[in-house]
Amino acid sequence: MKALFAIAVLSLALPALRAPSAEASTAPAAKRRKPSRIQREPKKASGPLRPVNITSKSFEVSPGSQTAVWSGEVVVEREGVRVTCDRLTAQLDDSKQVRAVTCQGNAHMIQRPTTPDRPEREAWGEVAVFDNERAVLTVTGSPRAREGESTMKGTKVIFLVEEDRVLVENVEMILETSKANPALGDGAGGRPK
Repeated sequence: MKALFAIAVLSLALPALRAPSAEASTAPAAKRRKPSRIQREPKKASGPLRPVNITSKSFEVSPGSQTAVWSGEVVVEREGVRVTCDRLTAQLDDSKQVRAVTCQGNAHMIQRPTTPDRPEREAWGEVAVFDNERAVLTVTGSPRAREGESTMKGTKVIFLVEEDRVLVENVEMILETSKANPALGDGAGGRPK
């Protein structure tokens, strides 16, 4: 279940990798430095690259391989998002750009609020897969999520990252409401009547 939000965190972290770097666009081709992180060219420009820090007990990539693997207490951090899991696998294309990322085992994601009016988000799942080409994160294996006090679970959770939408199959939700939206509940922050 924790893999669900770990992949959700990656879905938030990887779009940053898809943004063009200011240095790459202004430096002559011969003077460009090679990136130290796996990066993906964006479908559309969305700003400068943001650092993504990945730590683990081990890392493996072989010459000519299309796969990079981080294992053991994997932690991925990027601008207010933290993902943890047992194993993180990145599928690379011929130019070593990330095509997809899979998080497995004890996956967990926490996204701190980006604005004062947004609550913290958290997610869990057995397996989470982020398709970098389509910017879609799919969580399976008893996925569940939390935003503020509201929770949901289902058989599959799909995050459409660029559209800021979530699709859930066979959903079960508990929505917590507040005085700010009394039409959804009792106006006292409780469950809907």
